[in-house]
Amino acid sequence: MPIKEDAIEKFNIASDTEKNSLLPAVLAIVIFTKKYFKSNKELKKFTSNILKINYKNYLFLSRTALYARIVKDFYIDIEKQEFLKTQLVAFVGKKSTSVSSHHKKKKSSQNDVIAAWRKVINPDDQK
Repeated sequence: MPIKEDAIEKFNIASDTEKNSLLPAVLAIVIFTKKYFKSNKELKKFTSNILKINYKNYLFLSRTALYARIVKDFYIDIEKQEFLKTQLVAFVGKKSTSVSSHHKKKKSSQNDVIAAWRKVINPDDQK
């Protein structure tokens, strides 16, 4: 299991104090990987609809700048931190099941292609 899914699973089952330490990691996975949001424009919907904060457009030009701003904003205010925890639990819990099942199907087809080429290259290989 990749580290990304492992961190998200740990976040989903963690206690409140453990979620505080895992919060930046899960937020980084959501923002930096294109698994949840393919384009930066989709991140604007995430921040306004899920996090309930409207940022200026220049932050959406760079995922790194957006991540830094969200972490800064939510670690300054404890109430926002609690809100972010609840919103991320709901978002990641809902998205991880649908995305992971689709991702597993893709990997198995890639393994089939590799196995087929392995047979072409070396017919005596039993792998």
